[in-house]
Amino acid sequence: MLIRKETILKSSRALGLAAGLTVLVTAAQAQFLKKLKNTVKEVAGTALSGDAAGGDAAQPGPGSDIPQGGKLSVSGLEQQGVTVVHAGSAAFLKGEYFIEDHSGVAVRDTMITATVVVGVMTKAESLSEAGMGSEKDAAYIFENGKKSQETTVGGLDKALVDASRRYDYPWTVELSPGNDKEYDRYVSGDAAGSLRISIHFNGKTYGPYMAVNKLYVDKTRSKFYAIVLPDAENASRMNYLLVSGQGKSRSIGLASDILFNRDLDHPCLLLPAGYEEMAALSKITDDTQREQLQQQMTRQMMEHSGEGSTVFENGKMLKDIPINDPWLDLSGNNLFSIMVESGSNKQPAGLYLNGKKISDEAPSPGQGWCNAAASAWAFLGGGAGQGNYLIFSDGTDIKSPLHPRQLVVNGRSYMTWFMYDRGKSDEILLCSKPL
Repeated sequence: MLIRKETILKSSRALGLAAGLTVLVTAAQAQFLKKLKNTVKEVAGTALSGDAAGGDAAQPGPGSDIPQGGKLSVSGLEQQGVTVVHAGSAAFLKGEYFIEDHSGVAVRDTMITATVVVGVMTKAESLSEAGMGSEKDAAYIFENGKKSQETTVGGLDKALVDASRRYDYPWTVELSPGNDKEYDRYVSGDAAGSLRISIHFNGKTYGPYMAVNKLYVDKTRSKFYAIVLPDAENASRMNYLLVSGQGKSRSIGLASDILFNRDLDHPCLLLPAGYEEMAALSKITDDTQREQLQQQMTRQMMEHSGEGSTVFENGKMLKDIPINDPWLDLSGNNLFSIMVESGSNKQPAGLYLNGKKISDEAPSPGQGWCNAAASAWAFLGGGAGQGNYLIFSDGTDIKSPLHPRQLVVNGRSYMTWFMYDRGKSDEILLCSKPL
């Protein structure tokens, strides 16, 4: 379990959206819980307003007896179009620690909701240089200032971690026959050796099909896509279909890979360089012509390594673009990709969006976000020894963001992240910037 000494949220400021706060705290002292409850009440009782609501920013609630230190430069953030959603100060007690993997940000009922997990080590643990907490510590769950549950650190609901990791890439889980027990839970034949295979998912049955080659599910196991051979006629032509639990069906042709957006409702087909020659091969019977076409196809693949074309669900097609290390944006209509230095690559190294280079940097896959129109974007960059930076298309760069997430509130995309710099202040900020 990853733990770091950190903080709790205390007061709130403007976003132009309503916001809720859920705080989960582990405590060893009744006084700490009393201070915490007062703090959470201040946060939950402060509505957020701003330009989206046509009003001024809400002011923080009355101060508590939790000591405050220096201030982070909020004005500097606001000058870059960043809005502080929550601001607070730490209540450092001996042995306090922050459990990062249970903490996160989400949207619930059109409200931005922050979950923060803080613990306090026992006396024996606080003497340890390792600084690790115990799973036996008492745990109290506060929802908008009210204690709703009492448990232990070891008994914390795994759903808290799952809720946070839902926003982590990769967003889908790929299941294949023969080596995956979860695949066998969803896919079965009428009898041993049967060519009538069905998918059983959330109480519904789909099929039967002649074969189910792959199954893609989202992290909440509420949606699926599958690559299937529907019948012998399609099998003779090797015509695989991509089908979904929502009734969608399309031929995938010569696609080398299939991408999905985070919500698993918009697939995108990737076609490798040389796919046109590959498709033409099946129609040529002359041996000489076939050999010439195969050589042409091989040359295309070698000369355009890491390149290809995409076919989006809305029909949009991008040809001859970088498709190395690809991922889709939230809308499923835009493609990020990364090119690295290589003698076989004609495209320069860097980060690409819909085939256009947007940065010399090459972030990890999944660490780039954009709005549906691809007119504004952000990615998590930073060179070796520089730390992480959240870099925006308008030039804004935020140092050392925690849990950067793209959220959609009332139809508009926002990047949200926590900020904390213990060397400068005891504050923690939850910030937002529209895309």
